[in-house]
Amino acid sequence: MTAAPDPLLSELTGILDDLFDTRSDAVDAGATLRGTLLLDSLDIADFAAAVNRRLGVRASPTTYESLRSLGAIRDFLVSHRAC
Repeated sequence: MTAAPDPLLSELTGILDDLFDTRSDAVDAGATLRGTLLLDSLDIADFAAAVNRRLGVRASPTTYESLRSLGAIRDFLVSHRAC
């Protein structure tokens, strides 16, 4: 039995695909911004701005970078999203 797709993780991978033409089907919760996805500081700032705008969160690019993996970013967003 496979787990149902995580809508928030799907949203994050969709943002990455929109910004950087990543293959969202090849990105999972363990993907790291710098390591797996090879994003630099400007890319991470663009990603942070897009996530903040789409999901109603206020977090700095440094916050996203410090969380490292998409799974950690997802967990952060669950606890910090606007209600």
